[in-house]
Order: sequence, then C-alpha cells, then structure tokens
Amino acid sequence: MSRRSAAEAPSTPDPNRVRDLRAALLNHYDRTARDLPWRGESDPYRIWVSEVMLQQTRVDTVLRYYEAWLKRFPDLDSLAEAEVDDVLMVWEGLGYYRRARNLHAGAQVVRETFDGDVPSDYARLRELPGLGEYAAGAVASIAFGEAVPAVDGNVRRVFARLFDVAEPSARWLRETGAVLVDPVRPGDWNQALMDLGSTICSPRAPRCDACPVEEWCAARTVGTQHERPARKVRKAAPTAFFATPVVVRADGRALLVRRPDSGLLAGMWSFPTVEVDGDGRVSDSDVGGGTGGSGGTGGSGESGRAGGSWRASGGPPRGGGARPSEEQLVRVSAEAAGALLALLGEQEVALPVRVLPPVRHKFSHLDATYFPVVFAAAGERWVGAAGRVGDGRVEGGHVEDGEGGRVEDGHVEGGGGEASGQVAQGVPTTDVGLRTSEATTESGPVTRPDVRWVDLSDPGVALPVAQQKIARSAADSDPAGAVDGAGPVRASAADGSPRGGAIQMTIPMENC
Repeated sequence: MSRRSAAEAPSTPDPNRVRDLRAALLNHYDRTARDLPWRGESDPYRIWVSEVMLQQTRVDTVLRYYEAWLKRFPDLDSLAEAEVDDVLMVWEGLGYYRRARNLHAGAQVVRETFDGDVPSDYARLRELPGLGEYAAGAVASIAFGEAVPAVDGNVRRVFARLFDVAEPSARWLRETGAVLVDPVRPGDWNQALMDLGSTICSPRAPRCDACPVEEWCAARTVGTQHERPARKVRKAAPTAFFATPVVVRADGRALLVRRPDSGLLAGMWSFPTVEVDGDGRVSDSDVGGGTGGSGGTGGSGESGRAGGSWRASGGPPRGGGARPSEEQLVRVSAEAAGALLALLGEQEVALPVRVLPPVRHKFSHLDATYFPVVFAAAGERWVGAAGRVGDGRVEGGHVEDGEGGRVEDGHVEGGGGEASGQVAQGVPTTDVGLRTSEATTESGPVTRPDVRWVDLSDPGVALPVAQQKIARSAADSDPAGAVDGAGPVRASAADGSPRGGAIQMTIPMENC
C-alpha cells in the first residue's frame, strides 16, 4: 500500500494483503473489543438506536442515555406510538435533536411501510429518515450481516493513514471501504475500525506502537501519520446576541414557545428570542439557514419593522458585531414580551423583574449569547402605550401618574402607573416566526403561536442546553416573589416614541 497524493485514489490493494489486514484487525478486536450494551445485540431496532446516538456523540455520553431510552421505548412500536415531545424529553441533553425526531419518524415509516420490520438491506434502510450512508451501513452490516462499509469520522482517519491520503473524498472512502470490508464478519469489521479510530488511531496522538495494523500503514511508514488526514481550517462562527424575555406568572409558570418546524432544533420548546444588533435594533438582514419566508415556510425571507409594528418573516437573521447594551436588551425584551402576550390575546401587563446573567452557547455555525430578562405577567390588561430605555433608565412613555423603572444591579426597579390604549384580543396575523395554530374568537378566526406555560424547575418538555440554563437561572431568581414594586415596560416604536393601540408583532425565533 504505497503513498498517494491527496488527488489520487490508491490502486486496488493486493488481495493477500487485504486478507492479512482483516485478520490482524479482527484478531485484535476479538481480544480487546469494548464491552458495550449494544455489542452482541441482534435486535435491529436497538442497533439502530445505538448507531444514531453515537453520531457526533462520545460513547461515554451515549452510555448514560441508551438504557434510559430502551426503558421508555423498548421496541419499535412503543417509539412509533409515542408523542414527539415524550421522545425529545428522553433525548434531552444528547443534543442534535433532529436525530431523535428522525428516529421517531423512522419508526413510524417502518411500521406503516415495512409492516413493522426494520428493512434488512442497505438500500431500503437508506429510505428511512436520518439514515445516511454511515448509519445504514452500520445497521445493515451489524444487524443483518450485509457486507457494506460504515465510514464515520474515525474510519475516515484510519483509511487516510492506511493509504497516506491527505484529503480523502467521500467517493474514495466509499470505494475503499467496500474493498476492505470483511465478507464474513462485516459488522465486526466495521466496529473494529471504529474502535481502532477511537482508541488507538486518535486524531492528535496516534499510538502507532500499539496498532494491530501498523505493518500496513503507509502514513506510518513515511512518518506522516500526524498529518493525515489534513486538518480543515474552520472559519470562526459568526456571533449573535439575543434578547430573551422570560415571562412568568404569579404561580411561577413561565411562557415557552415552540420553534418552527424547519431548521435545526426544529419544533423544540424555548423562551422567545429576538436577535439584536449593537445599536439595539432588531436585525433586518435576510434570514439565513434556508428557512426564509413567512413563518419559515418559504418566500423572500425579508424582515424588519413595517406599519408601526415589528415584522419578521422566517427564521432569525444571522448577525454579529458589537454587543448591545443592557438597556437596549431590556427594551427589546419588553417589546417582545408584551407583543407576544398581545398575540395570545392575554389581558396582562409585562412587569420587568430582573436581568439575569447572559448565557453563551457555541453552535457549530453560530456563537450565540442569550440575555434573559425576567418579566412577571400580571394584571388584567396589556396597555398599548410605550416606554423607552435610555441612559440606564426605563422611561415612562405615555403613562399616567407613574414613572419608569431603573436598571441597576441586575434588577429593574421602580415604575408604576397605567397607560392608555389596549391591544385587541387575538390579533389576526399569519406572519409569525414560530409554530402557529388556528383558533376561533368572537372576532373570527386568528392564528396564534403554539405556547405553553411551564414550571421553571420542571418544565416537563425538552429544552435545548442554553434554554435549560436560562430556566434554572430564572427559577433561582424567584421571579414571582419579586413582582411587587416592578413597573411595566411597554413596547415602543422604532424611533423610541410611544405606540398606542393594538400592537401586531411576529417574533423572529432563534433558529439554531
């Protein structure tokens, strides 16, 4: 197996050398295979679950979730019949929630299309949601003994070093894997390669002296094992800042909204989030992530303020730049909290309670910082006059016998009074950047966002990691007990002037 350039695919290896390579690796696997709960498993459903969990997740982490998953969903039927929220709750903490949704959808497809039997060949497995080349190859080879490769990141690294290829292409990996896979023990072969890559042929410190296939490794022969495969230079993820109103009622329950059905973390519950630029403005750039258009379902993806109210089509704009001030974030959060209550037809006032510590979360494509502000939902009506934030003060806008609160030491203090104007119940709109449902009111049919009031200490629904941190922080702040003396912060127009009458707003949901 000679050294090849990155642009070249190696010629077909000598069959005798391939045979010896297989024997050496399988003998090593037989002696050292890790004792994992899915090893030796014959149930294709359980193998499917384990392989999906192992995608982009460390084995040690998966071990904590695998048994819990099988306890709740012991077979394919129990998963297919479950509600998606229950599925996400069991998955909570594993991340990449699309995997759980695909598992759930896949179980339903198997039951409805394949009479409840997991397809036994690679080609039909690829028809299931979320089963790409690797996962389908793993299930087909391990559960059904089909001689197909399963190339994950670990196997890619092993192949690149075995053949000294700097930049292995997907096609080359596929063809090389097909040549090397053991026809008699394809499942064990694929698992042996994965184990080799994760325990010995590691990215930065390969233990070549302990490698059972060192003899066949071209990169080891020429001393390039530390350079194979070539590392990709990743661009820094853009930064974005999100005002995050945490609206809490007197009984301690907080308002969650469900994300749109498209995009990463699709359909997840979260606190409302609004992207804010360094000037305190809601970003009006085009929506990224392929979710543009009204409600994230297609279209132009334009966003901005129009007609005296906030408008935002599709998902959130990607942003960056300077960090907004605390006062700007409180103002935007106040607008969002009040407008969301208005969309729900709630007759409540959003009373600012306190500013919580920011929560930073690095996604693969975005460096996001959330700025949660707690509001208490109280009173009998939401008023349409506006307050404005400036120089550290939440100022009164159009108020009677009251003044705005002041941001100090993480609290919003003072305030009071009552403003004129009232938002019409059930503001009709179809341009909502979160999941919506139809409702009928005395004024006719309206579209409202899907929301849920939950206990902060035990939401009862799966929350993304950053949202979990916000929920814990809000619960620790005792928002319901801090309502007394808090003043209402009311929505303002783009120029900071009071806005009376009905407020119509669509919340640009953070789509990451």
